[in-house]
Amino acid sequence: MKKRFHVDPMPFERRVEVFVRHNDDHLAHQQTVEGGISLEEKTSRMESVTKSIANQLVIQIEIQARLSDAGTQVETLKKCRCELLEELSHLKDRLKELEPTLHDLQSQEANSIADLSTIKLREQKLRAMTVIPAEKLEIVESFKSHLTQRLQTSKCLTGLTLIA
Repeated sequence: MKKRFHVDPMPFERRVEVFVRHNDDHLAHQQTVEGGISLEEKTSRMESVTKSIANQLVIQIEIQARLSDAGTQVETLKKCRCELLEELSHLKDRLKELEPTLHDLQSQEANSIADLSTIKLREQKLRAMTVIPAEKLEIVESFKSHLTQRLQTSKCLTGLTLIA
């Protein structure tokens, strides 16, 4: 629905009336001072007044057109504002729908972090259990070499017994 702005013409008409009366008063004063005004001068002044009035009318029409355009723009902006508010309302509703999903994802993330921490602790424990300290490794190596020597000695003895 298009609204038209209406500018009250009375103030303008009042201004024209005051202007014409002032001009007439000025002309009357000038007549008494100068003893009369020529018809050409009076015509020239009346043309000037007429042009001034015409210019004022053109300005008033332009103002009314601008106000009408501004009114249309205001209506368009109001419609856009209503549409944006409606869209905002839909977005808020959608956000409320997504909040439980967000909470679920956050709890899953927290659980995953806890599980990962547990796995890392288990891994560290297993590594600690399988790592042999260097000094124990030396003992194991010396025991291994000792067993290897005994095995070779026993093989030699077994070979000798078989020969004998």
